[in-house]
Amino acid sequence: MFYHHDIDGADLPDGTVCLTYDDGPGEHTIELARYLNEQNIQAAFFVVGAHAAQCSDALQALHAQGHLIGNHTYTHAGLVDLLVSGGDAVWELTQTDALIRPFAEETLFFRPPYGSWRPETADDAHAAGYSIAAEALNHSGRFADYLGPIMWDVTGGDWGCWERRESVEDAVRRYLDEIERVRRGIVLMHDSSETPEFARRNQTFELTKRLVPELKRRGYRFVGLKSIPAIRRLSEAAPCARPV
Repeated sequence: MFYHHDIDGADLPDGTVCLTYDDGPGEHTIELARYLNEQNIQAAFFVVGAHAAQCSDALQALHAQGHLIGNHTYTHAGLVDLLVSGGDAVWELTQTDALIRPFAEETLFFRPPYGSWRPETADDAHAAGYSIAAEALNHSGRFADYLGPIMWDVTGGDWGCWERRESVEDAVRRYLDEIERVRRGIVLMHDSSETPEFARRNQTFELTKRLVPELKRRGYRFVGLKSIPAIRRLSEAAPCARPV
């Protein structure tokens, strides 16, 4: 079921974070998954179907290392613009669903690319709370075992760091500053990119290897996506009882 409102980790306790990665699988996804498992961290990887189709081993590796695999569409499409232009959002999800379902949990999680879920502007309060994407996906009847949109509370903009050729140290500083400011929630990173040039520059594996020990040193606790109170409540609710 897809909700019109965002689902995030704002209700986590102080000093508690959940690591999530978008746009993969990428060149270092398998190494990243192994490292996180060694650190006793369960992350969530929201994969792009077109990338997963080219990295057949990555999904199996993510699953074997105990991580969650979520849907991030097949082509990394911005859903609001896609739907407004008459595009097929249902196709975007079903194509990736076919790839990830063998490795899925009871509930499958979805994160929209760019966080595109509602129009950026709205004429009134009702429209501001309405998602054209939620309406279209729920209406299809294809996604009763899905939960979304899974958004985020913290990001240091790792994708921008690699696009601007900034150092890993700069990215670590950005993330630490933002995590310390917010103190809790879902952390957004990217283990690849929709753009091949930027995917080749991706250093999020190195970022993670420096970020995790420092956060542990500062007393932060890591939890999986399913441990977030809001997500746990919605996942446990019967599909027919879930409001939209």
